[in-house]
Amino acid sequence: MKKVTLLLSILFLIGNSNLQANSIKINSFMVDEKPIKGKYALTISFISIGGGIDGVTYDKIMAYINNHPKKPAFATPARRGREGETTLFLKLNELSKSEKKIFIEDIEKLLVGTTLVKIQKNVNIKSAK
Repeated sequence: MKKVTLLLSILFLIGNSNLQANSIKINSFMVDEKPIKGKYALTISFISIGGGIDGVTYDKIMAYINNHPKKPAFATPARRGREGETTLFLKLNELSKSEKKIFIEDIEKLLVGTTLVKIQKNVNIKSAK
């Protein structure tokens, strides 16, 4: 009888953890923000390979953006997956051409040594995916 109770308890815990994992997936999909179509001077994607995003680099980039004198606006980060994968979409309309160049170079300097952050320049999004 003890073995049956133990077996049922283990099956319940496994089933409950799978239910929680599915709930997380569904919730993250439902709140997923999509960028508005248009041209973005810079997109910054924080990827994960099974262990979450590079939080230190994410914090550095967010601090740089938030402390920038011209306060560049960015689209609400698009989040995907269970590990916090995020993409920031920046149009950089507040900056002149030379300021954009400097801004992007400064962001690139913050990315030295990380493989979990990818950037793209001059991205044209034709429709929300």
